[in-house]
Amino acid sequence: MMILQRLARLLDVKSLVTLALVLVLCIMTLSGREVSELFSSAVMLVLGFFFGKNVQRDNISVDLDKNQADSYLGGK
Repeated sequence: MMILQRLARLLDVKSLVTLALVLVLCIMTLSGREVSELFSSAVMLVLGFFFGKNVQRDNISVDLDKNQADSYLGGK
């Protein structure tokens, strides 16, 4: 079940854009083409944003689970 949820997240627009940019960067690098600094910086920016948002969302999810467990157990 968890695997299906993760696969569904990959169909998000920002995920597809991120994957496309990384794929283009890999193809350019492997084919020996020169990668401009601007493009390389843009890819790194998008990757940082993408993974930063995913980590933030996962942390919020964990915090919500803890709060739900605390309220269920009579805490807080």
